[in-house]
Amino acid sequence: MIRTAGHGLYILDSSGRIKKQWTQDDGLSSNVILGSYLDESGDLWVATENGIDRIELGSGLRKFGQNNQLKEYVNDVTVFHDRIFAATNDGLLYLEKGNFDSRQFQKFPGIANQTWDLASVGDHLFFANFNGFGSISNQWMTEYFVKDNTSYVLPIRDSTRIVIGTQYGKIYTLKKEHGKWRTARDTLQIPARVLRMAQDQAGDIWVGSRYTGLFRIHPDTSDESLLDGSIVTTYDTAT
Repeated sequence: MIRTAGHGLYILDSSGRIKKQWTQDDGLSSNVILGSYLDESGDLWVATENGIDRIELGSGLRKFGQNNQLKEYVNDVTVFHDRIFAATNDGLLYLEKGNFDSRQFQKFPGIANQTWDLASVGDHLFFANFNGFGSISNQWMTEYFVKDNTSYVLPIRDSTRIVIGTQYGKIYTLKKEHGKWRTARDTLQIPARVLRMAQDQAGDIWVGSRYTGLFRIHPDTSDESLLDGSIVTTYDTAT
């Protein structure tokens, strides 16, 4: 799947060939795609600058916008414990799954600032926003781990660590120990605003920035830490 900032959404097959392109001509709310999430039912939830779309792959498309009290720029979308969560410029909103026609998005209590990214890991929903980085438990309790303007959440494949990127280039690590998530001392500073992050098959972490190119973080495998001692390579127009 490829999300674009002006050409909609591309669905690819296992060989990387384009199977389908979804655009406004196909019913999307916008061709600017900011986030997406594939739920357990096989429905694809798409965050756009004009609301949220639900695509029933192989079937149809359903829009969620002003009629559902979703009037803000949607930066990301995910499903957590039968609720649809939308990260918007006006905070975190949610919609109860079920009869969508009769339901409206509501503001999640205590998270009213600009929210950029969401990630569901086990029994926690993690969020990155203007106030910092935190989580919502399956009992709907909110906890903050980092008080910084955070922008992206990357769950690491070992399921015990999460990497958090910020607007000012600092990267934090959250670690799960004895069943609880805690902030680790393992941090890194890069000269860029973090926009996106991804981990490749080799374990390297790739960081996309606003204006400073692409960064590759190669962890020090001789140590248990993820960021301390890592090798950072920059890829920009001069590389």
